[in-house]
Amino acid sequence: MKNAINNKIIYDFMKKENLTKTQFCKKCNISLFTFNKLVSQQTNFSLTTIFKIARVMNVSIKDFFE
Repeated sequence: MKNAINNKIIYDFMKKENLTKTQFCKKCNISLFTFNKLVSQQTNFSLTTIFKIARVMNVSIKDFFE
């Protein structure tokens, strides 16, 4: 089953905060590799990753799922 992550919320946040992928990853304490896996939806991701991103973005984890 493919993950149904709402990538738009992440990219909108990055645009609003004027962050590159690298800057966003550093802020979230995740690797660029993990970020790319998450947004490409090629493989499963760790919920820890979603929690880290949600904390930085100040949103609920449910906002990531379509």
